[in-house]
Amino acid sequence: MTNTPPPPGDPAWAEIRARYEAGAEKVEAIAAGIGLTRIALSMRAMKEGWTMRGKGRSKAKPATTRETIHRLKEMLQKRLAHLEEEVRNLGKEVSGIEAERGIKSVNTLVRTLEKVIDLERKDKLKRRQIREQHKSFDDEQRRQLAAKIDRLEAERDGGVAGAGAEPRGGPGTEQPVALLGEAGPAASAGGT
Repeated sequence: MTNTPPPPGDPAWAEIRARYEAGAEKVEAIAAGIGLTRIALSMRAMKEGWTMRGKGRSKAKPATTRETIHRLKEMLQKRLAHLEEEVRNLGKEVSGIEAERGIKSVNTLVRTLEKVIDLERKDKLKRRQIREQHKSFDDEQRRQLAAKIDRLEAERDGGVAGAGAEPRGGPGTEQPVALLGEAGPAASAGGT
């Protein structure tokens, strides 16, 4: 490539972008090949919305607390396996400094595990409370619907809508619905 950057809109930028996003080459190498600094190329990439790379870029964050807890548990498992491997490699030749460092690592691991377990308990409690809230809400809706159906059936049949019902046409009651084919007040007023 040349040592001068291509002008804006030049098709060469598509190739530069592809090389940048692929991540196979260092940003410095790509930038030097086109006559830019690493920072200038990175700024252009950010400005144009290229897929960023480097230590600042992170993977998508988990959507739920449950996924975060799962990731934390996996990290703890890896760290524990690493500590166990260190202990096996050290064998009997353990110095005081190495032993103290190992103890601190295990202590930190245990505290982290306690926090993860606490997070997990809180998440389970929250999910249970949400389920219970929805369940009780659904039960209340069912009760109200059943009462409304009973009231409508009683009004249709010409009976009273239960012991606690208000008189016909009172506040909170609905007007009866005429059955199909039934002659209502409008039909009898027409005079047949």
